[in-house]
Amino acid sequence: MTRLYLIKFAWKCNHEDYGEIVSFIVSPKINTYANVYGYSLSKDNDEVIRFPANHPRALSLISKLSRVNTTQWAPPTFGDYIEEEFNLEDFFDEYYYKENYGRDVTFHTALECC
Repeated sequence: MTRLYLIKFAWKCNHEDYGEIVSFIVSPKINTYANVYGYSLSKDNDEVIRFPANHPRALSLISKLSRVNTTQWAPPTFGDYIEEEFNLEDFFDEYYYKENYGRDVTFHTALECC
């Protein structure tokens, strides 16, 4: 199943189980009004997609973003939307309660991380 997402932010870190990974905060395309689809800019629907740091897809996505610092990236300017389609069959899902979101957040982790 493929799904379209808006890329909001990315960061690189060293995960204790998966090694060096790149994580992307994304918002899924959803029904925002009757018969209208779009993206929520609030964090209510945010999810996280994770790849190994050297994964070609992660590197391709990072190249579309602007560097904030050595480990973080964001869309080039406000109003620049980066849409990306992901085949969710290439990921396994994990759910973690995140205090700053006040809810369980879905983490789609690339199968190559294992």
